[in-house]
Amino acid sequence: MYKGYVQSMKAHGVPFGNYAFCRFVSINDAKKEAQDFWARGDKDALFWVADVEVKTMSDMRSGTQAFIDELKRLGAKKVGLYVGHHMYSSFGAASIEADFVWIPRYGGNKPAYPCDMWQYTETGHVDGIG
Repeated sequence: MYKGYVQSMKAHGVPFGNYAFCRFVSINDAKKEAQDFWARGDKDALFWVADVEVKTMSDMRSGTQAFIDELKRLGAKKVGLYVGHHMYSSFGAASIEADFVWIPRYGGNKPAYPCDMWQYTETGHVDGIG
């Protein structure tokens, strides 16, 4: 399904990025997960995103940074962080070096943390896309 979407986006000149729901349990696992993500992802992506929403290791900040750093080492030019508003503080997201921060917080309350993108809903429809 992913490859078909990418092919269609390229055919229509639509920019795209790659997104991974992270489940690493250690620094080494974070690096391996980043390597697998890089191997699967289309290299024409404008950006890559590390989604960390579930606590899978005691030091999520270090694991997330290792994931991002490994993607950069492999050649990703722009890597962003997607982190739930309710996990931002406990994951140490303020100390994670990423090219952009994307925070989902549904409803009318803006995020209490600095971010580049605020996802204010989990529903929606774009004509021609879905």
